[in-house]
Amino acid sequence: MLILKLAIVPLFIAAVTMAGRRWGSRIAGLLGGFPVVTGPIVVFIALEQGQQFGALAALAAISGVAGLLAFGIAYSWASLRWPWQASLACGLVAWGSVAGLLAALPPLPQVALAAAGLALLATPWLLPNVVVPPAASAR
Repeated sequence: MLILKLAIVPLFIAAVTMAGRRWGSRIAGLLGGFPVVTGPIVVFIALEQGQQFGALAALAAISGVAGLLAFGIAYSWASLRWPWQASLACGLVAWGSVAGLLAALPPLPQVALAAAGLALLATPWLLPNVVVPPAASAR
């Protein structure tokens, strides 16, 4: 079981990376949004800690989508002005802020779905409007 735990997530990430090299950043981004990391982790947590603990971890993972998107929005805007290190710091502050807010909310499916849904709906409107040259997106 330990070898499976250590191998499954890096293998998924490698597959997403290879798909991105083959079909471009858009496909890599879409595949990266799949629960290829969180899904297996939640399964292992449920197997080791029990179904109730696993269910709470799954709810946190669903609402955590809002934190992930907050990170992406903050990083995107910051990267228009600053180097990656400062952009990373901005993204982490945004993620931490959203994660802290979400941790204060009750662990209910409705809350998790609302947080993730609202974040998914708002993100396209909050991202900077940047035109990516075709050559850059095919790498």
